[in-house]
Amino acid sequence: MHELQGYLEQLRAVPGSNYIGSLNNGPVIDVILDPFPSEGDFNATLIDAYCTIHKGHIKPYITGMLATHKHKIVFTHADFRPDNIIIKDGHVTGIIDWEMAGWYPEHWEFVKAFYICDWQNDWGTRLLGAMKPYYCEQLVHARLTQILF
Repeated sequence: MHELQGYLEQLRAVPGSNYIGSLNNGPVIDVILDPFPSEGDFNATLIDAYCTIHKGHIKPYITGMLATHKHKIVFTHADFRPDNIIIKDGHVTGIIDWEMAGWYPEHWEFVKAFYICDWQNDWGTRLLGAMKPYYCEQLVHARLTQILF
């Protein structure tokens, strides 16, 4: 996990952009179709999609949850899970499956890594040692994805 932490730090050091999207100002490959000029626009799109499906008066609450913290936009793998990490002789030899990579709010790697975590093994616990946790953001996005997908 220490090696993975180092690789994640290297990703964060890739010179960035001000938009949220894939390489070369391309669309977000993960869920949404267009690049976003800001984290606020990104969050608003997710919230609007949620509110379209989930009728009720929850929009101010979700908006408040996602607006609580401002995040840097950083380069992110966006599909960081055990199946995409190649280990040989106890060392990381590769990270594969980069089609969703791009610039996202700094919490996105954590949110997406825990999207697949079902707590049947120690993956989630180990991630807490390799990534900065974003608990609030992860819980909000977990709820949004339950409804949207």
